[in-house]
Amino acid sequence: SLNITEFDLNAQYLQRFLMELCQQYQIAPQRVILEVLEGISSAGKNSHLKQLKALKHAGFRLAIDDFGTEHSNFERILDLEVDYLKIDAKYIKHIHNDAKSYEIVRALSFFCRNSGIKCIAEFVHSIEVQQCLLALGIDYSQGFLFSRPESFGEHQEQGEVKVEFDELNPNLVHLQLDGHIHKAMRFTDAFRRCLAEREQPVAYGLFDFRHSDYFQMGESDLVDRARLAAIEPQYQQFEKVALLVEGQYSQKMAAVWCRHVMEMFDVRCFSDEASARQWLLTDARLSLIA
Repeated sequence: SLNITEFDLNAQYLQRFLMELCQQYQIAPQRVILEVLEGISSAGKNSHLKQLKALKHAGFRLAIDDFGTEHSNFERILDLEVDYLKIDAKYIKHIHNDAKSYEIVRALSFFCRNSGIKCIAEFVHSIEVQQCLLALGIDYSQGFLFSRPESFGEHQEQGEVKVEFDELNPNLVHLQLDGHIHKAMRFTDAFRRCLAEREQPVAYGLFDFRHSDYFQMGESDLVDRARLAAIEPQYQQFEKVALLVEGQYSQKMAAVWCRHVMEMFDVRCFSDEASARQWLLTDARLSLIA
């Protein structure tokens, strides 16, 4: 599943981009679930709703995330023909001892069942909660009861994270996320915590690699200062910041995923003063620079 934001829907060719990725990796659109926050689906722009309908028509499945936190619009849900409805955690976590939460979830389960929509409960953290959900006919559950956040090391053992050493430059180490782009934030946060546990503190800063000999792997795009400063004001001191985007889809990825590269993937380097090295995160790759 992929989280789709308002910024993504503002892209003029999101559907074409997703279809090209499906063709590239030979994945049927029917296997891809696009998760949209309730606020976007219930009170979104007409252009956003048209895009969601077009994506649905192309075969992608739609899920409404955090349902019950905004102005819940049942008519809009039926109009979009969504496949999944994810009930917000605030109605789930106390369902076993809160009558109002129980009745709300019961009503939502009834609505979904009679509308052909699969119902998903978030924040399932105990057997008592899960038993209530099973009694109400909830289709799927997610939460700490089934799996807690996993450590960086556990993902590395499972092969989802690969650490590769550069044969030509022993000081250059690649942290490859093995294509799981949507997990990049979790992995890099775990990696950050590993750095933070060092005796020497880690300082943060931006690293301009436009003239670096280490990055000859693909094309790079420059993000103007105004756009970057709109996200983090302290970046105003930098005139340009380069984003490394590899592969033949570099231009499309830079345009469509620009926000994700800067925010979710956190374009900055980690200056390890203890070893005089820098960790630079670009796209889904974290590299150790001598």
